[in-house]
Amino acid sequence: MSTTASQPALGGQTRDLPTDPPTVDVTGRVRAPIDQVWALFRPFAELDWWPIYQWVRLEGSDEVGAVRTFLTKTGRTYAEKLVERDDATFTERYDLVSLSPSVPSLNHISTVVSMKAEGADTVVHWRSWVQAGSLVLGQIRKVQTEVYTNAIRSLDSHFHPALGTLDVIVAEAAGLPREHTLWPLDPYVSVRLDEGEPQRTRVRFATTHPTFHHTLSFEVLSNQGTLEIGAWDAHLGRDHLLGTATIDLHTLKAGVTVPQTLELSQGGTVDVELRLTLTDGESLPPTDAMLREAHWTSVQRVIAKLQEHVMAIAAQAAEGPQERWAYDRYPRSPQLPDVPLEELPRMVRGLPPSQALSPHKLGRMVERMTEYVYSQVAFMKRAEEAADPFTAYFGGWIEAPERLIERWTDDEELARQFIQGVNPTTLTRVTDLSQLPVGFRTLTPGGRPLAELLAEHRLFLQDYAALAGARPYEGMLVYAPWVLVTRTGGEDGQRLTISAIQLERSDRASVYTPDRTPPRRWTFAKMHVACADNQVHQWLAHLGFAHLAMEPFAIAWHNALPSGHVLHDLLAPHFHDTIGINFLARQTLVSDIAPFTDRTFSTGTAQALEIFLHAWKGYDFFSRGFAAQLEARGFDEMGTDGVDDYLYRDDGYRIWNALGRYVQGVVERTWASDEAVASDEVIRAWCQELTDPDRGDVPGFPATIHSRQLLVQTLQTLIWCVSAAHSAVNFSQFDYLSYVPNRPDSLFAPMPPGQDEIDEDVLRNALPSPVISHFQISFAWLLTAPSEHTLLDVTAMAGRYPEVHAAFLSEMQQISGDIQARNEALQRDGKAPYPYLDPAQVAASIAI
Repeated sequence: MSTTASQPALGGQTRDLPTDPPTVDVTGRVRAPIDQVWALFRPFAELDWWPIYQWVRLEGSDEVGAVRTFLTKTGRTYAEKLVERDDATFTERYDLVSLSPSVPSLNHISTVVSMKAEGADTVVHWRSWVQAGSLVLGQIRKVQTEVYTNAIRSLDSHFHPALGTLDVIVAEAAGLPREHTLWPLDPYVSVRLDEGEPQRTRVRFATTHPTFHHTLSFEVLSNQGTLEIGAWDAHLGRDHLLGTATIDLHTLKAGVTVPQTLELSQGGTVDVELRLTLTDGESLPPTDAMLREAHWTSVQRVIAKLQEHVMAIAAQAAEGPQERWAYDRYPRSPQLPDVPLEELPRMVRGLPPSQALSPHKLGRMVERMTEYVYSQVAFMKRAEEAADPFTAYFGGWIEAPERLIERWTDDEELARQFIQGVNPTTLTRVTDLSQLPVGFRTLTPGGRPLAELLAEHRLFLQDYAALAGARPYEGMLVYAPWVLVTRTGGEDGQRLTISAIQLERSDRASVYTPDRTPPRRWTFAKMHVACADNQVHQWLAHLGFAHLAMEPFAIAWHNALPSGHVLHDLLAPHFHDTIGINFLARQTLVSDIAPFTDRTFSTGTAQALEIFLHAWKGYDFFSRGFAAQLEARGFDEMGTDGVDDYLYRDDGYRIWNALGRYVQGVVERTWASDEAVASDEVIRAWCQELTDPDRGDVPGFPATIHSRQLLVQTLQTLIWCVSAAHSAVNFSQFDYLSYVPNRPDSLFAPMPPGQDEIDEDVLRNALPSPVISHFQISFAWLLTAPSEHTLLDVTAMAGRYPEVHAAFLSEMQQISGDIQARNEALQRDGKAPYPYLDPAQVAASIAI
């Protein structure tokens, strides 16, 4: 709506807006959407964003015709009248009514401010028409140009507050060149921060070694961090540049005064002292260009490590084959020297040549990383255009998980991921209310007492006790939360939802619920849950109990099971590339020196390994079997837990049972009786190697296998762990980690105290930087490259026991077909598929 009013000018005259070009015309950019900028600017007397006023008062209501009176910090009192406001075109006009003290010959000023959207930014156009005598007009033009320029900067600073201040003390200069003149130099020094206005020292006359001791102060408005210093010779008409120097403020530490002698480009030096003061952090945040360079550097390091891997292969191959592989212990971390990481699962010493990753495999990994790099060529352009910066990572080969992006904040989506997502291995059915933290026990989810929900098998708990005691690290933090999950609905459809979250492990800690907690605070609580779940998933379920815990079995397979023995042949496809991929990971992701994961996960690498060490001390081999692991959490094959869509459970039981029938067929055809198993020297040596404290040292593995049943259980558990168990937590990563807010590797802010709503900036600032996000997405992409050796490709028993092989392959194909048909039906209904235990996608070994 556009409205206007006549305006009496100074001296009582009424003036229309002149048609002549404006006296002052200033344009600037505000880095915020136009609706937000206009909402801030529109109130005629709410000017807190513009720090030039001592006070502002409004006469009448805030509409056309209102008059605002204000006193500036320069001591002048103004009265201005709102003449026009058009919300459709984002335009406002106001005219000067009075000014005290008055300015001689000033008759009238009309000012028009207009805005237009340009991408995600707003361009502000500030113009004024001044009627005044020629003697004062030039000075008014100069002052208003500066005022309007600073006003636009103030608007921008409101949305992007200053990061801090920089004091530059220009001490002296020496050896300034004077080849350009026969006259003595009259030098001064100018200093410019980023794209701001330069400041300058006083001029010193007739010297090439001037002393200034002049302090220049700047607001640090961006993370660009480029300080330009120039030495000049003052001249009438045009000053002469004597030389320049540039300083990168990212090298400074906040609160520390740094003296520097700067070499000028044309000779001579300037001595300065720099003091950077930041509102947050110890150093200036990196620029986008620096983050991109850091990410590409990390990618190059991966490729370089792959090259080193190849060279190590060649060196060890020259030494000839190794009859036995030696066990080694994980080294202690320099960060946590008192933590006995040598007690982690044993690993192979060096890299046996036969276990080197093939050129094809290495090439595929490089190709996968290159796909990601090429997909990020347009990242900056996408970031500038995207309303959600975390969607800018998608393009080229990297497809966006649209359903996840749309629903990640839904309570039911987070609950669904507990049973169908990347970590479906921790949700526990509550069988007694004493399992719940004290803060949960009086809740009534959906208006129903907990006792009723318990009786109907509707209560579940996510307990991240493994993270209790985790320490903040490098600005990152992780909680050890409890999450109350409830099953809702009836026979027409049931689903899980999140009913309560407690982040801290204290009886007095806040309990957040969806009905009582403000929306953004509730979302932030769920983000911290997702971050905690990510640590448990990556460091325990994935790296720990899959990669690290299974390596002793790969070593013992080589050392104790001779080629030709049925166990050697049966297990061979299930240890393919395990040693090689773990060796590569130890040189990169979890290296004891500068691991890639150290600044990307909230725990840091050393602390994460410490967390797994505590979990490993409670490890029991048979408890990692699928059925035992499900039953320990209150779930079973019959679905007495009442959860209809626990697809990990449903698909997992089918594969688990098929593996049991497969190895039973092998065992029954190889060993006619329990006595035959007990007397098998190879089996005995295998058990001795895996239980020897100086070799495999696997907790819970049987010291002897005395029956066919125990051998079947052992083989079934082992093959499950190295195939389906790993695949479920690995190949789901890109689908759920590629949109970073859904499962951030790290968060950088705690939950603010209290129960009131929090600002959206709290969530935004807590999320990882682009360089960490690039790491998270690119490695999720790398690690989910489809396996070339799946359960459908296993042929270990095809020659020895063809009927056993045929039965196993037929069952795998049947399971695969059923899962694919079900997933197609789910997608037709707008639901998420669960393909991770499809035998066509389940890797036969831990090979990535």
